[in-house]
Amino acid sequence: MLVGQHAVLDSLGLVLFAVELEQHLEDELELAIVLNDEREMTRRNSAFSSVATLTDFILAQLSNTTAPLSHG
Repeated sequence: MLVGQHAVLDSLGLVLFAVELEQHLEDELELAIVLNDEREMTRRNSAFSSVATLTDFILAQLSNTTAPLSHG
């Protein structure tokens, strides 16, 4: 579990992980996805519950993204 009672990360660790992941997706894949959403992080069934749910969340965000970032 990424969050919750038996979480691998504390709250600061989760925020830092999300920032790093956002940056990696932007730098390596030119995708702008917002993961540091307080509502999502604190929901009972959060996308951050596990690696699998986070992956599903990111894939859903990607399906809603029509174009990569433009650098210009």
